[in-house]
This record gives sequence, structure tokens and C-alpha cells, in this order.
Amino acid sequence: METLTVRKVGVKFRPAALVMTYSKDSSIRRRCIPVRNINKDSDIENLASEMRCLKQHSRFISQLSKLQLMKMLTFIKDNLNGLSLDESISRSKNLDTIDPNEDLNKADQETLVRKKAAMEESFLKNHKKPTDADFQYDIEKDFPINDAVETVNWSDDDDDFEF
Repeated sequence: METLTVRKVGVKFRPAALVMTYSKDSSIRRRCIPVRNINKDSDIENLASEMRCLKQHSRFISQLSKLQLMKMLTFIKDNLNGLSLDESISRSKNLDTIDPNEDLNKADQETLVRKKAAMEESFLKNHKKPTDADFQYDIEKDFPINDAVETVNWSDDDDDFEF
């Protein structure tokens, strides 16, 4: 069985393609994966899902995280919309930054998908598995109570089950 490790991923704008540098069995190779059916109004999440299903490129694309693939496709889409690479990179950094005070209910669909993908990647990176050396089962923590516990009146009436 051959081992495949992705080393670098980039984009090519004309024609639109993902460029991957990977190592396979001790040799370094480069592969250009064309990105077809992308336009100014493309849905990046659907396009990323379609690319993961491509039979001839699936072993390469499966090595990328969802966030990384969406980021590369966004660079291509931004180029089609007239943004420079620097503007697209700064926009991408803004999309990938998670601010706990940001209201994602007011975000557009593309921003929401990117933020969720960034959160998922961050979670998977920090996730402790039972096979990890520093894994501990059943950790209990006491959290400080800032204010008095708020009482709720609707749960006090246990005998009001009649309609």
C-alpha cells in the first residue's frame, strides 16, 4: 500500500485548479486538480463536497481538511469576483477567526459555513481520544458562581398537569 502525504496546497487561477505537492513512497510529486463549474456565485460548501466525490482525485482531496479545501476554493471564487490575492487572504483570515462575541445569527451563509468549519477543525485538534496518553476519564470541575442562582417559577408547580 502506498503512503500519500500532502505537503503543500495552493491554487492556480487560470485555469482554476488546486495544486498539491505530496510525497508518495519517498518521492515528492505535484498534482494539478482542475476546479470545474466554479463561477462568481458558486456555493463553496457544495463545490467542496462535489470535489471530495471525484473518483480520480479523491485520495488527494481526502487528505485535506474541509476548512482547507473551502479556503482554497474561496481564493479562486474571490479571484473571479475581482479581489486581489492579498484582499482574499485577509478576508479568509477574518472568516477563519472565531470571535466568541460575534453574533453568527446575523452572518450570511458562506460566513456561517466557514466559521462552523473553523470551529470543527479547532475542536478536532483539541479533542482528547481514549487512545491519547494524556486522556482522563470522568473529569469533574467546579465552576465559580458569579451571581446568585436564578430561580424559575414555572417549574415550581408540579401538580398543575390538568388541561
